[in-house]
Amino acid sequence: MRIGILVVGLVTGVVAYAQEPPPKEQPKAESEPTKDDRMAQGLKRLAEVQARLKLTPEQQEKVRPIVIEEMKQLRAARDEMQSSGQRPRDRMKAGRKVKSIQEDAEAKLKPILSKEQMAEYKKIREERKAQIRQRAAK
Repeated sequence: MRIGILVVGLVTGVVAYAQEPPPKEQPKAESEPTKDDRMAQGLKRLAEVQARLKLTPEQQEKVRPIVIEEMKQLRAARDEMQSSGQRPRDRMKAGRKVKSIQEDAEAKLKPILSKEQMAEYKKIREERKAQIRQRAAK
């Protein structure tokens, strides 16, 4: 059960992180979150997602490999975007790739999750996107 919670949280965190625009060239402020801070935030999100989706143990076992593959693909897309630069064309291409990865994962999750769980999963993603946009606007 803990692994399922961890996987769902990590996916949500990775999805959100992959959708964030690359950081602006600024000196690091001492108040920026550290890797440990981000891990703690990811675990917190994971627990929230697990609670909100109310996955059964069987669902957790089926969802886990899908989520792990999605995380790997999103990480690769994020790394590719960061290495290619800041050109608008590159950012648009990366955005399309992220969307494609997410749609593929959703298609695989659809037969596993109930309609209510799937709706909640999409709602969680939208909430996370809104948080990222809000942070980017600051």
